[in-house]
Amino acid sequence: MDLTDETVRQEIANLDTMATAYTAALNQSFEEKWNHKFDRSSIAAGAAGFENGNRDWEELQERLDDVCRFYLKTDERVRVEMREYVAARPSLLRALDGHVGWCARHIVSPSDREYLRRALAAVALHDNHLDYRNTYIGLGKLYTAAVKAGIQPSLDFYKVGLLSSKQSHTKWETDSTYNFLTQFEESAFFKADVAPKLAR
Repeated sequence: MDLTDETVRQEIANLDTMATAYTAALNQSFEEKWNHKFDRSSIAAGAAGFENGNRDWEELQERLDDVCRFYLKTDERVRVEMREYVAARPSLLRALDGHVGWCARHIVSPSDREYLRRALAAVALHDNHLDYRNTYIGLGKLYTAAVKAGIQPSLDFYKVGLLSSKQSHTKWETDSTYNFLTQFEESAFFKADVAPKLAR
């Protein structure tokens, strides 16, 4: 989809409607299938049929990919408006969280760098409005996928960080998305969780 400054806001609203409907369907299905035990296999069974491979999820992620592509090429004024518009939409924020993993699964060769960049754009759009720990986990998986595919992601993290907000949405002033991306390799999370996996 070819988005413009005029159409991207409506597309985000449409995607929020899709994400909200998807979340409602997921929750209903989960309640019907889950046996109310809190072990991993029980929870996985409750969510079976959703996310990876689900047709509605795939369409949502493909259209989010277009929004993330647009985020990377538009100007700062529009990027700010996009982040503000997304911030009040929790279902869409969760879908953006999921987009990082969706892109990571598409990174299998050096030619897949654009998936890396669009995943980072999803992080910038999400802007740490939900749980910052999920952001770290998603970035770790993304970084690892890129390296294993033959992509050095350092510069991409830094460049998309420059297109991100410097405002923190947690109680720590340093937790801006700008800092998360531009300083990811210096973070305690990277040193403890990501670097050891790269050394294997």
